[in-house]
Amino acid sequence: MLAASLGLLLSALLTGEDAELKTEDDVKIAASYTKPEGPGKHAAFLLVHMFGGKKEDWGDFPAAAAKAGYAVLAIDMRGHGKSENPLAKDRQKRDIAKWEKDEWMMVLKDIKAAKAFLAARAEVDAKKIVVIGAMIGGNLALHYAVEDAEVKAVAALSPGENYKGVSAPDAMDKYDRPFFAAASEDDAYSAASMKRLMTRAKHRIKNSISYQAAGQGTKMFGAEDKPGNLTTEILDWAKAATR
Repeated sequence: MLAASLGLLLSALLTGEDAELKTEDDVKIAASYTKPEGPGKHAAFLLVHMFGGKKEDWGDFPAAAAKAGYAVLAIDMRGHGKSENPLAKDRQKRDIAKWEKDEWMMVLKDIKAAKAFLAARAEVDAKKIVVIGAMIGGNLALHYAVEDAEVKAVAALSPGENYKGVSAPDAMDKYDRPFFAAASEDDAYSAASMKRLMTRAKHRIKNSISYQAAGQGTKMFGAEDKPGNLTTEILDWAKAATR
């Protein structure tokens, strides 16, 4: 009975809590925060989903990361999920499918607000924040890290050399901290992009994993078709990156 009660308590503690962030351009961003297990200061993951996605797309990763001792904040990018779309009144731009580079680069403000939220948490070590992005979210994570030298590391799931004008190679050439990437060969574009990006990675703590038919971005969680569970690979890399 006691063990079951403790299990339920732990499950509750590791369930994401809803949060609402406000960006510097006054956009409301929906987020989910999962507290880390254990006392003291912890490293943290900031999760940025892919085009058309939402914060829930990370599945069991936040809970697994929290059990491993990481704080986790997943956001809905502007125009996605429950976040505001500041271009909703613009007939030409309210549809995110019509966004171009300038609109996508505004997401960096969302990431900035999310990082500030994490840095303000008593249980988070603000010097050990890792940004993980999927597809265009990965490209944006790299661009944000270039602007914010306090970001400890970046991971990109199914990165592309260019998504909607957001160039990964341009950012990678300016980025000099730990880097992780994952892609699946059934997404030929991101698989080839990942291999080329890894040749540009400058830091000694870098790793990549390639699957055969695991899909794209956050869809790879649970669809791994070879040894090398994606969650475990990220956590192992992050342990070294945030040491």
